[in-house]
Amino acid sequence: MASLESSIGIPIQPNVRCITLEKGPKREYIRKSKTDERVKAINEQSNEQSEEQINKKVNEQTNEQTNEQVNERTYEQSISKAEGINANRQIVMEKLIKNKKIDTI
Repeated sequence: MASLESSIGIPIQPNVRCITLEKGPKREYIRKSKTDERVKAINEQSNEQSEEQINKKVNEQTNEQTNEQVNERTYEQSISKAEGINANRQIVMEKLIKNKKIDTI
């Protein structure tokens, strides 16, 4: 026994039942739990809802802008048509006055 103790460097005692070895630092094991998955699902759902709200606002703004542009164009076209009609009336009236078919207005 003495030779075994001197070669290993650990004294062996008859009363010792087990020897525990000191282990190095343990690696952390992160277990994915169901709560993590639930939180992730809730976050994704809230992100989707916020994206939908943002898209709705953007669509409303672009629709308003295009409606305003269309309204301006139709207004300008109606004004130009009215001016054209008035110009045609004036030309017809001048021709009639020239031909003395009607008196002045």
